[in-house]
Amino acid sequence: MNSQGAGAARPALGVVVAALWVLAGGCSEEPAPPGSPLRPNLLMISVDTLRADHVSAYGHDRPTTPAIDALAEEGVLFENAYSHAPVTSVSHMSLLTSLQPEAHGVSMWTDVATSRLSESIPTLATVLREHGYQTAARTAGGYMAGLFGFDQGFSAFHETYELEQAVDESLEELRSLAKGSERPFFYFLHTFAVHAPYTPEEPYRGMFADPAYSGSILSDRDALVREAGPKWAARNRAYWKRVEPDDPADLQHLRDLYDAGIRRTDDQLARFLRELERSGLLKHTLIVFLSDHGDEFMEHGQFLHKQLYQELLHVPLVIRFAGDRGERFRGRREDALVRLIDVFPTVLDAAGLPIPDHLQGVSLLPLLEGEAAPPEVLMSSWSKRELESLRLGDWKLVVGPEGAELYDLARDPLERTDLSGREPARVAEMKASLAERVDASRRFLGHARRGVPVEPDPATRQRLRALGYVD
Repeated sequence: MNSQGAGAARPALGVVVAALWVLAGGCSEEPAPPGSPLRPNLLMISVDTLRADHVSAYGHDRPTTPAIDALAEEGVLFENAYSHAPVTSVSHMSLLTSLQPEAHGVSMWTDVATSRLSESIPTLATVLREHGYQTAARTAGGYMAGLFGFDQGFSAFHETYELEQAVDESLEELRSLAKGSERPFFYFLHTFAVHAPYTPEEPYRGMFADPAYSGSILSDRDALVREAGPKWAARNRAYWKRVEPDDPADLQHLRDLYDAGIRRTDDQLARFLRELERSGLLKHTLIVFLSDHGDEFMEHGQFLHKQLYQELLHVPLVIRFAGDRGERFRGRREDALVRLIDVFPTVLDAAGLPIPDHLQGVSLLPLLEGEAAPPEVLMSSWSKRELESLRLGDWKLVVGPEGAELYDLARDPLERTDLSGREPARVAEMKASLAERVDASRRFLGHARRGVPVEPDPATRQRLRALGYVD
C-alpha cells in the first residue's frame, strides 16, 4: 500500500494485502547503529480538536498561535492537511499506524464494541524502537489511553490531563532521556486543552470575548461546577444546555472561548519549546506539530465534531526538519493535499529508515523535493454514524445513512452546494471506488491477529466523563 513517493507506481487498493507485511516479523532490514548522524530525534505534538482555520498561520485574523506560527517559520506548513476521522482515538491511530480506520480497527469505546490495536500491527513507535530509538509518550488519557493500544512501542507511556503539568513532566522526562543515553529519542505529547466545554481560565477567558456579551453561556469552570455538581458529564450537559444555537451572539462567544483555549495552549507550547531550546534538546530534532480533527460551530448544523466536513477534517500540520533539510525547507508553505497517514512514512524517510510496505500513507519528502506528485486520494470515516467520505482531487463524496452528498471543493470550499443530484454518474463511480478501498482496508485488518477487547478501567472512564463522552 506504500510507495516511497506519491508519484511512484502503487498496487491497486483492491488487491489482497496479506503479502504486504509479515505481521509478526516487522522490518527485515538491519537497523543502523544507534546515534548515527542520519537519525534525528523526533518530537511530535498533537493538540486535540484544533481546526486549521483558527490557527493564525493558516489565515485566522486573531493572534491565537504565535508559538505555532514561529515553528511554521522554521519548517514546512502544509496548508491542506487532512484527518481520517472526526474523533480522537480513530484519527490518532491512523496517524501512528499509517492505516485507514478500517485497517487498524480501533474505534471509540462508546461507539461500538472495540478492541485495542492488534499487537501484530506496528506503530511508528514500534518501528523507531526497533531501529535504536528511545520512545516515550505523555497523553491526556481518555481516548488516548494506553488501553486502546497507544502505548504500543513506547518504552515509557504516561497519562497527564492538565496541560501545565504535562509540559513540566515532559520537560523532565526529555532531559532524562537526553542525559541517560546517546541514542535518539521519539517523544509524543498530546493534550485535550482546546477540547469542549470551552472554559478557559483568566486571563484568557476575556482575551477575545466581547465585553458586551449578555448571553447565558457559563464559561467559568468553577461556576459550572457549582451549578452542575462534581460529575463531569453533568457539567458538560449543563454547559451546552445554556447555548442558543440560533443566536449569533452565542455562536460568536463560543468561537471566542475556543480561540482563548487555543491561545492558552499555544502559550504553554511556547514555554515547552523555549525550555527545550535552552536545554539544547531541540538540536538535531525533527518536530511535528498537528491536530487530529477540528470542532464545528453550526457550519453544517451541529456543534463539536460529529461529521465529515472540511471544518472538521482540515487540520494544521507543521514539520520542522533537522539538518540540511531543515535549512532547505525553512519557511516553506506547501499547498498540496496531504494526509495524517503520510506523517509516519515521512518521518522514517527523513531519518533514513526503511518504510514498511504495508503503510497506506506515503513519504512527503519526494513531494517537497519536487520529485513526486502529491497524494490525490483522501478517505475519512466514523463507524458510529456510518459516515464515510472520499476525496479525489477537488471532488469530495460524503456517504451516510441519509444518502450521498457531492461537493466540488475548487468552486465550493465551504461545502454549501450538494451536487449529487446533478452528477449521478460521478457519485456512482466514487461510491464504487470508496467501497473498494474500504474493503481492501478491512481485508488487511482480517489478516492481523485480533486485539484484546477493550473495557475501560475506572481511571479511563473518569477521563472520558471529563471530556463529556460518558455519563
